[in-house]
Amino acid sequence: MAQTAETMVKITPEMLKEMPRFYVNGFQNSLSNADVTIAFVQNGIPEVAINMSYTTAKTLAVMLGQLVAQLEEATGREIMTTQVIDQSLAEFMAKGSASIVRED
Repeated sequence: MAQTAETMVKITPEMLKEMPRFYVNGFQNSLSNADVTIAFVQNGIPEVAINMSYTTAKTLAVMLGQLVAQLEEATGREIMTTQVIDQSLAEFMAKGSASIVRED
């Protein structure tokens, strides 16, 4: 049976206290003909993998985008993606003006 907004259980702060918690600073995506998998990573070490339907993945992507857009609007600052940061650091280092040590 499909979950809808009307049938989903409202998550309370008490419920959140009982749920496993993970901090991640990276991820890898993969897909099959049936679903999407996101492997969440902390400092290069896989922590947890989540499988979801395409519909759930698309909804998650849209809702995360909306959350980030709200933060950007509230702060007046654009949040950089890791791709933008990687490119900026590569350009900075190519100038030879500094060295950056990366610890993974």
